[in-house]
Amino acid sequence: MHNTIFWSKDELEMVQPSSVNRETFDQKVCIEKEFYVIRHALGHFPQIFGTCILLDFIRISCMGNL
Repeated sequence: MHNTIFWSKDELEMVQPSSVNRETFDQKVCIEKEFYVIRHALGHFPQIFGTCILLDFIRISCMGNL
């Protein structure tokens, strides 16, 4: 995936002076907050949702933004 959310810290440092770095950080924080809000609800239905980890949730969230 070419989404900057999946870039390493070294890759993000290359774009440090640009808004891309800040936008990526803000997007990651937003997705993490969403995950922690719904994680509790998902935990009540493991037979339906299985185990959902943050990385899975990030991938799914990014697929919706293609």
